[in-house]
Amino acid sequence: MIEIYKYQSNINYKLDDEFRSDKGGRDNEGKEERKKEYNATVNQRARNKIRRLINANFTSKSLFITLTYKKNMQDIESANNDLKKFVQKIKRRQKNFQYVAVIEFQKRGAIHYHMLCNYECSWKNHEELQSHERDLGNVWGHGFVDIGYKENDNAGAYLIKYMTKENDDERLKGKKRYFFSRSLKQPEELTGVDAIDIIKEFENLPPVFTNEYYSEFHGTVNYYEYNPMRYNYDEFKDSIEKIEMAAVEKAIELFGDLVEVV
Repeated sequence: MIEIYKYQSNINYKLDDEFRSDKGGRDNEGKEERKKEYNATVNQRARNKIRRLINANFTSKSLFITLTYKKNMQDIESANNDLKKFVQKIKRRQKNFQYVAVIEFQKRGAIHYHMLCNYECSWKNHEELQSHERDLGNVWGHGFVDIGYKENDNAGAYLIKYMTKENDDERLKGKKRYFFSRSLKQPEELTGVDAIDIIKEFENLPPVFTNEYYSEFHGTVNYYEYNPMRYNYDEFKDSIEKIEMAAVEKAIELFGDLVEVV
C-alpha cells in the first residue's frame, strides 16, 4: 500500500492559538475546543498507525480473530491483561506469532477484541473450523472465539473500522486503544527527494482513493492511496512502460556505457 500526502505548506510546529483571550489566557470555550481537536488528532493518528502497520505486515490470507467475554466485562485494565496472557499462551505454541489487536465496546458496554494475526491453522469444513474456535476459546478462557479470513486487499482499513470513532470516549482516556507485536515491520516513511521518486513512479496510475482537506498546520492537503495489488498490468501497460523507459534513460544519463538494457 502506497500513501502520498502533498502539503500546501511546510510543517509548522508552532500553534496559532486563535482561542486565546485578550489577557493571554485561554477562555473556557477555547480550552474545550482545543481538547476536542487534540482528541480527534490522537484518535486519527492511532487509526493511521494501525492501518499502516497491518498493511505492511499482513494480507487477506492472515487470520482474523474476535475474542469475546461471556460476562459483561467493562474493566479495561483487567481485559487488557487477559489479552496479554492470551498472546503469551499463543506464543508458546507458535514462536513467530505476530498480531495487531484493537479494543471495541459492545452496545451493552462489554469489551471485546478484534485481532489480525499470522496464527497457523487451516480447515476444510465448518466442523474443523469450529474445532479450532473451541481450541482457541480454551486458550482465551473467558468466553468465545470466532476465527476466519477476510478477503480484503486493504486489511488495515478493514480492522480499524472496529476502533471506536468517539474521539472523547472517557473509557479510553489514558488507556491503550490498540496492541501489536514488537517484531512487526514498521512502515517506511519517505520525504524530500526519496518521496518525489515514489510520486513519479505512481503518478500515471489511478489512485484507489483520494481526499483533500484543510490542516491548520499544512494548509490544503491532498491525499492519494495506491494499491499495487489492484492494478491490471495489461490495462496500464503503456503507463508502466513509460515509467520503466524513463528509469532506463535516467540510468543511461548517470552511468552511460555501464548500463545494459535487457
